[in-house]
Amino acid sequence: MIVAAIWRWRRGRLAGREIGAVAMAVIAHIAFAGGTQLMKETSVSPLFILIWQAAIVGALLIYIRYLLHHALLEEAAHMGYAETVCPSCHMHIVASGFCPNCGMALTAAPNAVKRSRRPRVEPPASTARKS
Repeated sequence: MIVAAIWRWRRGRLAGREIGAVAMAVIAHIAFAGGTQLMKETSVSPLFILIWQAAIVGALLIYIRYLLHHALLEEAAHMGYAETVCPSCHMHIVASGFCPNCGMALTAAPNAVKRSRRPRVEPPASTARKS
C-alpha cells in the first residue's frame, strides 16, 4: 500500500485515501507484529493468535480493494472513458474507441472529426422569469 501511495503521489495525485493507506499499513504492521508478540508472551492459545492475524490481514485486504477500486475509476477517466458527444450521431456517450450507438471510430477518425468531438456540456440552470 505504501508503494501504491508513492506511485499515486508521483503521478500528481495525493489525497486522503493515499495518506490513509500509509497510515493503515503502518498501524496494521504494528498491530500484527505487536499483537502477535504480546499474545505469545502471555500464553494465549495459538488459535486466537491466528484469528487475530487473520482479522488484520482481512482488514488490509478490504482497504486495498477500496483503494484499487478508486484508483481504477480515476485511471479510466484519464484513458478517455469520459462522457462525450459523438461527432457522427450526436449521441451523449461514455466511450473511448468507438461510439456504441453508430459504431464510428472515435480515436482513428480524421483530425477534423477528432476536433469536433467535444465533452458533454450540461445545460445552464433555468432561471425564473420575472413578472
